[in-house]
Amino acid sequence: MKIAFLDFHLMAFGGGTENFIMNMSSKLRERGHEVFIITAGKLENDLCRLLVWQEFCPIRLKEESVKQRIGKTRLEKASCVNLNNAKFILRECDVIYMRNEVIDFMFLKTLLGFGGGKPPIICGVHTPIFYRATSLLRSKLHNCLYLSRAYGRLLRSCSAIHVLNTYDAELIRNYFGVDRSKIVWLPNSVDITLFSPQEISKMNNKFKILFVGRLEAEKGVDILCQAIAILSKRHEFGEIEFTFAGSGKMERLVASICKRHKNVNCLGHVHLSQMPELYNSHDIVVAPSRWESFPYACLEPQSCGVPVVAFRIPGPIDVVEDGETGVLVQPRDVNALAEAMLYMFELRNRDSQKFKEMKKLARRNVENKFSTEVIIENLESMFLKYRGNNRVNTGESQV
Repeated sequence: MKIAFLDFHLMAFGGGTENFIMNMSSKLRERGHEVFIITAGKLENDLCRLLVWQEFCPIRLKEESVKQRIGKTRLEKASCVNLNNAKFILRECDVIYMRNEVIDFMFLKTLLGFGGGKPPIICGVHTPIFYRATSLLRSKLHNCLYLSRAYGRLLRSCSAIHVLNTYDAELIRNYFGVDRSKIVWLPNSVDITLFSPQEISKMNNKFKILFVGRLEAEKGVDILCQAIAILSKRHEFGEIEFTFAGSGKMERLVASICKRHKNVNCLGHVHLSQMPELYNSHDIVVAPSRWESFPYACLEPQSCGVPVVAFRIPGPIDVVEDGETGVLVQPRDVNALAEAMLYMFELRNRDSQKFKEMKKLARRNVENKFSTEVIIENLESMFLKYRGNNRVNTGESQV
């Protein structure tokens, strides 16, 4: 079977969606399928970001590292001056997988046109359709566009819709009227051999809290900084260390809190190969995102046996078992976040046995539900089910 993954921003974002596409494409290739990844070049990314968000889009992933991760999967960069190769690949594929960004729909239409005879298209909902944190201008604009009738028509035109969490499944069915039979719930996966528990000796006995992700508002970096400020007034604060791993627009905010507190530091961007050791060298991970689809920042640490503190929002509620593998708190509640981190600190110190059990349950949770081997079987079945009658489609099965 020929499969094409289409992600306009693959080279620029390098986030959870891109990890999913690179991981799954290489696994499907190992299973004997012919797999392609089609993305846009730097110029197209920069133009898009400049027009939509008035900023240039930094390239987070180098082409060499992408090719190393995807193995024999073919990477095709479609540019304004050369679209022919990408068009040919897409038309010859048995099924196309694309993310649910509006720009990706436009990218696909540019490559395939508006006519018939296209392969079946599976839309992966990796970007939340509805942002609950509507105090941000970006989220307000996003909601207006992604809850529009026009966007609903785009979703309904796909052969199938792949959702990562149960919330999106219900939203797409109830709000947009998409038939239940076209919605496939399949969460992200994690390589449990790479992300596994390790015994790492610590320099001291301080309680170490880790944040991993882009340093941006959607990841709740400012909320975490406020929670740290609250904890700084507690006598326990001197026994806790905070580490930020990532880069982004809020680097100055993080730098300022690092400057104020010697037990807060930022590592900048950390390479994937170093992440398992980083997780294992910390006691918990905090994921204070305002919105998510299905965050690797909750999956990967649990796979390493590290409990997670997160907000009770779509995504984390499907992977973090409250009180068992971590703690879920009221969204955007700074005080609740601070108290949850303090609770985990006290749990390790006062009931080490329960804390160790939570670490074991976190690992078991990922092994049973979210390992790559479990998810790849279901993903392959999804592609086989929706590949259709080899590029002969009509009606609403087309984008």
